[in-house]
Amino acid sequence: MLDDPKLNGTRLGGPIYEEHDPQVKLQETVAGWIRTIAEQHKLIPWQSADFHIEPLGPGTHGWIVHVLEQQSPVGYLIVTALEGGGYRLAEYGVGEQPIFHLERLRESLVQQKLIEPATTVEELAAWLSFPGQPQVPQDENVLTEAQGQKKLKIERHYLYPFAAYWKVHSEDWRQPVYFDAITGEQYPLTKDPSSKPQIKAEIDYQPTKLSKLKDLMQLPKFDPYEDLGWIVEPPLRVRSIDDVIEPLRGKQRLTLTVELYDELVLLPYPIIGYAQWEQTETYLLIYSEGLRYVPLIDAVGYGHIYLEQNE
Repeated sequence: MLDDPKLNGTRLGGPIYEEHDPQVKLQETVAGWIRTIAEQHKLIPWQSADFHIEPLGPGTHGWIVHVLEQQSPVGYLIVTALEGGGYRLAEYGVGEQPIFHLERLRESLVQQKLIEPATTVEELAAWLSFPGQPQVPQDENVLTEAQGQKKLKIERHYLYPFAAYWKVHSEDWRQPVYFDAITGEQYPLTKDPSSKPQIKAEIDYQPTKLSKLKDLMQLPKFDPYEDLGWIVEPPLRVRSIDDVIEPLRGKQRLTLTVELYDELVLLPYPIIGYAQWEQTETYLLIYSEGLRYVPLIDAVGYGHIYLEQNE
């Protein structure tokens, strides 16, 4: 459940904005996108969903949108504000295991023996840090001293679709620890990647205008490690959308790889489809603990795409 006082609640059936909410334009944009995605993708749970918006950060000028049906996650959106004005849909996903899912983080922290097994998702939610806002005082009903769990500070960082991670630290630790925002896997990092200038692809981002899907495809998921033949092949030279879409239409396997954090992390993603929108950019469908639609322009800008050769 998401019941943090920072969350802005909206019901798609009839938007009701909190009187003190200064971001009505953001709310209206997000509500429209969710309606369009629900209709065009034929996502029944999204059609009557609520959503909550939380800021990402610090310094990202972005938000995570939790799409909820009866308080259970059914998807998410990542929204960023562009310097020239307007909002961009940085990615969106479908399923019960969204990006920045606190339950997955809790499991990873327990596995690494960084928190007590009895620690709950509600406790982790109370420790979330929001940009520009002090941490909410701990509710005595949420955490008791008898549990013996030290208070943590938890931050969500989203640099771009493939560089999204949790930063978790405690006054008792020598340094923070970092976890992948999707899988919960711990990263071998000693410094916060957000503190180092990122070498960004030269991408001219435009505000997102979702209208109608021109084309949509979803193939079965696969494990990029089950056949490593693609590793020895040169990556695709992507000059146009068709260079990626045509192999998918032919049901060929494509794998996206992204190297992160001074090549300490290599992430391979199976590309299992796409969503080609009119009047806006094309999104690739990748599988990573769920269905993620990430912009093709970011996949090409930050990673490499490999084609599995048929023997």
